[in-house]
Amino acid sequence: MDQAPFAPQPGQTDKMSATSTSSSITSNTVGPSLSIYNAGPHKVFVKIGTGAVTATKDVDYPIPPNAVIILSRPESAVTVAGVCDTGETATVYVTPGYGD
Repeated sequence: MDQAPFAPQPGQTDKMSATSTSSSITSNTVGPSLSIYNAGPHKVFVKIGTGAVTATKDVDYPIPPNAVIILSRPESAVTVAGVCDTGETATVYVTPGYGD
Protein backbone atom coordinates (compact mmCIF):
# COMPACT_ATOMS: atom_id res chain seq x y z
CA MET A 1 0.00 0.00 0.00
CA ASP A 2 1.37 3.40 -0.98
CA GLN A 3 1.54 6.06 1.67
CA ALA A 4 0.65 9.67 1.07
CA PRO A 5 3.69 11.97 0.91
CA PHE A 6 4.60 13.79 4.07
CA ALA A 7 3.00 17.23 4.24
CA PRO A 8 4.63 19.48 6.84
CA GLN A 9 2.22 21.31 9.10
CA PRO A 10 2.06 25.11 9.07
CA GLY A 11 3.37 27.11 11.98
CA GLN A 12 1.36 29.08 14.49
CA THR A 13 -0.81 31.87 13.07
CA ASP A 14 -0.11 35.34 14.42
CA LYS A 15 -2.55 38.27 14.34
CA MET A 16 -1.67 41.90 13.62
CA SER A 17 -3.82 45.02 13.73
CA ALA A 18 -2.90 47.32 10.85
CA THR A 19 -3.66 51.05 11.10
CA SER A 20 -2.30 54.17 9.41
CA THR A 21 0.86 53.76 11.53
CA SER A 22 3.05 50.79 10.61
CA SER A 23 2.88 47.92 13.11
CA SER A 24 4.74 44.63 13.06
CA ILE A 25 4.81 41.13 14.45
CA THR A 26 7.50 38.50 14.74
CA SER A 27 6.39 35.23 13.17
CA ASN A 28 7.83 31.85 14.04
CA THR A 29 10.30 30.36 11.58
CA VAL A 30 8.44 27.30 10.26
CA GLY A 31 8.98 26.91 6.52
CA PRO A 32 10.08 29.11 3.63
CA SER A 33 6.69 30.76 2.96
CA LEU A 34 4.29 33.12 4.67
CA SER A 35 0.54 33.02 4.10
CA ILE A 36 -0.79 36.52 4.78
CA TYR A 37 -4.56 36.97 5.04
CA ASN A 38 -6.08 40.46 5.10
CA ALA A 39 -9.34 39.89 6.98
CA GLY A 40 -10.09 43.60 7.06
CA PRO A 41 -12.28 45.85 4.91
CA HIS A 42 -9.31 47.91 3.59
CA LYS A 43 -6.10 47.17 1.70
CA VAL A 44 -2.92 46.66 3.71
CA PHE A 45 0.64 47.27 2.54
CA VAL A 46 3.02 44.63 3.95
CA LYS A 47 6.77 44.22 4.16
CA ILE A 48 8.78 41.28 5.49
CA GLY A 49 12.30 41.44 6.84
CA THR A 50 14.65 40.99 9.77
CA GLY A 51 14.67 43.07 12.94
CA ALA A 52 12.80 46.37 12.97
CA VAL A 53 10.65 46.50 9.82
CA THR A 54 8.37 49.39 8.80
CA ALA A 55 5.76 49.08 6.04
CA THR A 56 5.19 52.07 3.77
CA LYS A 57 1.90 53.01 2.09
CA ASP A 58 1.90 52.92 -1.71
CA VAL A 59 5.41 51.39 -1.71
CA ASP A 60 5.26 47.93 -0.14
CA TYR A 61 3.19 44.93 -1.26
CA PRO A 62 -0.57 45.75 -1.23
CA ILE A 63 -3.03 43.09 -0.12
CA PRO A 64 -6.66 43.81 -1.01
CA PRO A 65 -9.48 43.25 1.51
CA ASN A 66 -10.37 39.59 2.18
CA ALA A 67 -7.40 38.32 0.17
CA VAL A 68 -4.66 35.80 0.91
CA ILE A 69 -1.17 35.96 -0.54
CA ILE A 70 1.73 33.55 -0.21
CA LEU A 71 5.19 35.13 -0.07
CA SER A 72 8.53 33.35 -0.08
CA ARG A 73 10.84 34.60 2.59
CA PRO A 74 14.53 34.34 3.39
CA GLU A 75 15.14 32.08 6.38
CA SER A 76 16.10 35.01 8.62
CA ALA A 77 13.08 37.18 7.70
CA VAL A 78 10.65 36.68 10.58
CA THR A 79 9.19 40.18 10.96
CA VAL A 80 6.04 41.21 9.09
CA ALA A 81 4.94 44.84 9.07
CA GLY A 82 1.65 46.25 7.82
CA VAL A 83 0.10 49.67 7.30
CA CYS A 84 -3.25 50.98 5.99
CA ASP A 85 -4.18 54.28 4.40
CA THR A 86 -5.06 57.17 6.74
CA GLY A 87 -8.21 56.49 8.76
CA GLU A 88 -8.38 52.81 7.77
CA THR A 89 -7.76 49.62 9.75
CA ALA A 90 -7.52 45.92 9.03
CA THR A 91 -6.80 42.66 10.83
CA VAL A 92 -3.99 40.64 9.26
CA TYR A 93 -3.22 36.97 9.95
CA VAL A 94 0.27 35.61 9.21
CA THR A 95 0.93 31.86 9.01
CA PRO A 96 4.39 30.48 8.20
CA GLY A 97 4.65 27.20 6.36
CA TYR A 98 5.61 25.26 3.25
CA GLY A 99 2.93 26.33 0.76
CA ASP A 100 3.39 27.91 -2.60
